[in-house]
Amino acid sequence: MRMMSKKKTLNKINQKRKITYKDFVGRDLYQLIRNAKDKIKIDYKFWYTQPVPKINDEFDENVNEPFISDNKVEDVRKEEYKLPSGYAWCVCDITKENDRSDIYNLLTDNYVEDDDNVFRFNYSSEFLLWALSSPNYVKNWHIGVKYESTNKLVGFISAIPIDMCVNKNIIKMAEVNFLCVHKSLRSKRLAPVLIKEITRRINLESIWQAIYTAGVYLPKPISTARYFHRSINVKKLIEIGFSCLNTRLTMSRAIKLYRIDDTLNIKNLRLMKKKDIDGLQKLLNEHLKQYNLHAIFSKEDVAHWFTPIDQVIYTYVNEENGEIKDLISFYSLPSKV
Repeated sequence: MRMMSKKKTLNKINQKRKITYKDFVGRDLYQLIRNAKDKIKIDYKFWYTQPVPKINDEFDENVNEPFISDNKVEDVRKEEYKLPSGYAWCVCDITKENDRSDIYNLLTDNYVEDDDNVFRFNYSSEFLLWALSSPNYVKNWHIGVKYESTNKLVGFISAIPIDMCVNKNIIKMAEVNFLCVHKSLRSKRLAPVLIKEITRRINLESIWQAIYTAGVYLPKPISTARYFHRSINVKKLIEIGFSCLNTRLTMSRAIKLYRIDDTLNIKNLRLMKKKDIDGLQKLLNEHLKQYNLHAIFSKEDVAHWFTPIDQVIYTYVNEENGEIKDLISFYSLPSKV
């Protein structure tokens, strides 16, 4: 995920297009093909040792099966991968405040930032607990690397189990997230070791596919996600350098352009309650069926991912005659300047 550069003007919306290989049209298709051809020239030394397709690999679109299908748990490496001298593996217990604090401090100073190194996502302890304690999560998949002499957390990677539907096939996968290495240790190539170790632990649970996102082009994307920025407190965003003005966009014009109505014009919209779980699950899964790649939500998943938690996750439903007709859900993720 990439954050908007402070050089972007307010009237430019940062977006990543949601695309699958068979859905490209016009300019999007031209741009992606051009980018892909450039990437073919890159030598992905680490990724080409992993069980993923190469950038220029082509597949028969009628084939609907795993990339590698003859995996066996007994063939999976039983020992942890070796770390550089002075470093040790640890399991971060997401239910313990001290462990969450260690993860928070690592991410706050070393995780995703914008191109100018000005803004960085600020994941709260409560957010991390929500994001990493999904139903049936595996404690052993919250992997840390500590510096032995100080016991300081300097690396982290996590995964949670997820049921995915791929071309109507339901597959148990792992969703990998929060790969982070302390800035001072980037030259030690800890990230590839973290990736191999999380892969090993996932494979030991007889799970052979994983899904993850990246802000860079890696072998080989199956989809991209589109997201938008909607400025709310325009004056503050301009003052901190997140957005900027130009000759055509003055401060007063920007404030007027992005002003939000004082009253809500959507009828029957209210905060989600626990009684809505069944209706929300039915609505959500029915909607997702139209896509070739989507998550499948159990009632437990819906309860975890959508039940409102202050300053973490918010879900609103549109109810008509006792039936859930629509929903809006978003999470709260501040940025640190």
